[in-house]
Amino acid sequence: MKQFIFYTFMIFQIQPFGLSFISKTLALGSLIIAILIEPNFKSYFRKPIAYFFLFCMLNMIWCFINKGQTPVQYIMGGEFLNMLGLLVLFTIPIFRLKNSEIENVIFAVGITCIIIYLTQYFLHIPLFKSEENLQDADLSMRVRMNGQCLFVLLYLKSFDNLLDKFSFKDVVVLVASLLCIFIIGFRSHIATIAVISFIFFFKKKKVTMLRLFYSVLLGLLLIGISQIEIVQYKIDQMIERNERGDNFDNKDYVRYRSFDFYVNEFPKNIGDRIFGVGLPSSKSSYGMYVQRLKNVGLIWADLGLIGLSVVLGFPAVLCIIWYGLKAFFTTVESRYSYLCYWFLFMLIASLITREIFRMGAFAVQGFVLYLIANCRRHGDRFLFQNI
Repeated sequence: MKQFIFYTFMIFQIQPFGLSFISKTLALGSLIIAILIEPNFKSYFRKPIAYFFLFCMLNMIWCFINKGQTPVQYIMGGEFLNMLGLLVLFTIPIFRLKNSEIENVIFAVGITCIIIYLTQYFLHIPLFKSEENLQDADLSMRVRMNGQCLFVLLYLKSFDNLLDKFSFKDVVVLVASLLCIFIIGFRSHIATIAVISFIFFFKKKKVTMLRLFYSVLLGLLLIGISQIEIVQYKIDQMIERNERGDNFDNKDYVRYRSFDFYVNEFPKNIGDRIFGVGLPSSKSSYGMYVQRLKNVGLIWADLGLIGLSVVLGFPAVLCIIWYGLKAFFTTVESRYSYLCYWFLFMLIASLITREIFRMGAFAVQGFVLYLIANCRRHGDRFLFQNI
């Protein structure tokens, strides 16, 4: 029963169906709990997260002074509510679950998101996108979903498991997660996953004949996945986008224009460059101005961590990099090391996309950080108790 409640809690925190009243309530509840227990909460990641929200508050104040966006508008904005998902790190101990139980629930939520995503994409059932957005839908759609970073997490977990032994369940999960990743269609994500898979294999596993055999089988499986019609179609699309100049070598590329605007024109003074211009909320006139910029192709979020540093401030982004690198370099028990490599993916992928601050992603980070903190090496032993 506790696991089902935790599953429901995680679903509403990640918001695969979109931001709801329950999601907002849970996000604000996590903030209240964090404020109440933070002074006595001894978390491995407490310091970078505390500094992150401190710089968020400074950004909120600066935005109010400079842009007239009130603190209430800031806090109730979708972007900040999304960031509050990181505070699940403080609320998970309430459920009193074992690490293995938390991992199983994360896996179950990931499977749920895969089913939701593939159902909407292939059957055009409006589960997380409005029906209007699906009327002219075809295979060329690049559908985004809250919490889609779970696809990579499940891929790494199944990839890790298959390097040890063959499991039909892991094959199905790996194929389904890769299918979702290809449908999303980010060239940088696929390249990053390929590189991290290579590093993960040689860093984590002692190379033996058996593991080389499993690797060959896994390679054949990946070749088989690439022959699926929809995957071939998405690969052709990515090649076509690259050939027509959708990259930073082309000065007319939309992200090149966004970079030039948000780095050189959007910040008006030294305060904007240090504290950030302000995290936009759709409730304010400033947020509506940023939305109008988005409508003409100037999208700050498309610039990844650089764009986030423009609106949220460079110090806050440094805190994200701080806890992300700390998570990656943390030594954990072998079966949990895929969690650390997932953070490496999130950091690299977010150099030119909004993956690490996509809607629902901060909540996933909070759950993963909790597991890493619980399973890290301490001296000559590993910690396996709730923090």
